[in-house]
Amino acid sequence: MARTEAGHSPVEALHDEVYGHLQGMDEFIAQRCVTQAPVRPEDKDGRFWLRNTRMGMGQTFQSLRLAPGSPHPRIFAGNPTTVAYECVEYGAADEIAWSLSKRSQYPGDLVDEAAENVARALAMELENTLALLLFTAGNWAAGATEPCTTLDNNEDGNASGVQFGAANATEIKDLLICKKLARNNCNGVDPNAMIIGYEAFHALQTAVDFRSFLSADSDRTALGEEATIAALSRALGIPAENIFVGKARQETANPGQTSSTSDVWADNVLLYHLDSRITTMSGGAGLRGTTAAIAWEQLDGGVSGIYAEQDEDRELRTDIVRGRFSFDSVLLNNSWGFLLTDCVAPLVP
Repeated sequence: MARTEAGHSPVEALHDEVYGHLQGMDEFIAQRCVTQAPVRPEDKDGRFWLRNTRMGMGQTFQSLRLAPGSPHPRIFAGNPTTVAYECVEYGAADEIAWSLSKRSQYPGDLVDEAAENVARALAMELENTLALLLFTAGNWAAGATEPCTTLDNNEDGNASGVQFGAANATEIKDLLICKKLARNNCNGVDPNAMIIGYEAFHALQTAVDFRSFLSADSDRTALGEEATIAALSRALGIPAENIFVGKARQETANPGQTSSTSDVWADNVLLYHLDSRITTMSGGAGLRGTTAAIAWEQLDGGVSGIYAEQDEDRELRTDIVRGRFSFDSVLLNNSWGFLLTDCVAPLVP
């Protein structure tokens, strides 16, 4: 297992060394879909400083016309606001007895397998945390979320109110309405990022309204992932690299029970603002304007994110793999975007 000078290896490096028979680490989107904010250990408790963007839309309540000899009118720029964060440490471990490694006929390195399992457990913990934060309607302000079936009751009044993939659904129109509502909530800033649950994404791939948006008849069949993302990017004006499909799937049954799995990300769609510009500073981090962020405490050696380390216990004659990270995820502004929920009708057995 690869090790850094500090004895830590990032998850991405671990995955390169083990077998890829599990869902790929690239299917976990939590470390890509929100702003990443590394903070020093002494700043593990702090505040995000947010610029006031409301007054950036101009001030029509105030005339800026200058009368002869009059002073310049003073604008109301507003004060920055703060949102608290507190990084909490998470960890997992696995161990392999030396005797088991020696007699194992398994065609692979058991320690590397253990490292991958530890890394995936931590990645799934982070993925679940972000999914609950961003895809829970109760976390959003009034006017920043709506079920797909009641979107027609919104101010636009021209949504179909039909879930994705069903007869008479108008997925493109509904998503454009959501974009408009997100823009209104973001003080005139168009959303530049999108998270879509796997079931909602899958429904779009075969939706008649969505496929008819494409110009070439040869494209009007079930779409592949890249073509679907490209079509969403073209329709919504969102960069393809900022369209994140929540593919991660989790085990929900306890060990020893019959396996039961579910998607981490529900069948929702979130349009929001993602800002990669960030300044790390004493006491916290300054952000210009972004919907959500992860504060990462920098651990040993100045690293941040999910890391694993290998050790051995000579007394017990075992190899030990430990993984850990310290973070907090924060919804910086619960009206800075628009969450469309319940986009797909449940299957009827």
